[in-house]
Amino acid sequence: FAQLAQQTVEVTARAEEAEADRKLASQQKAALEEELADAQWKLGDLDMLTREVETLGAAKGSLEAKVAELEHTMLTVTNQLQEEQQTREALDILSKTQAAQLDELERKLTEQETIATD
Repeated sequence: FAQLAQQTVEVTARAEEAEADRKLASQQKAALEEELADAQWKLGDLDMLTREVETLGAAKGSLEAKVAELEHTMLTVTNQLQEEQQTREALDILSKTQAAQLDELERKLTEQETIATD
């Protein structure tokens, strides 16, 4: 009877240990599941950030192309302005030359009118 009581105590102790081990394993499993959920959430964030980086890279390329286009347009406009300035300068010189020629013709005409009236 004492041996049966001893075996019962041992079996009970082993059962309690097994229950404690089961509870510990359950807690560890819950902790691992929480870590897994957290890692999956972070992976989702990483995927989202990767897509945003790709989108920003494409936008950067588009903006660089627009900047290059604007620089080309600016260069074209600058060249046109320089040509217009040169044309204005040439027209100014021509105008002054024609004014001088007109003055000269008026002077000669006045001289001839003076000679003709004398």
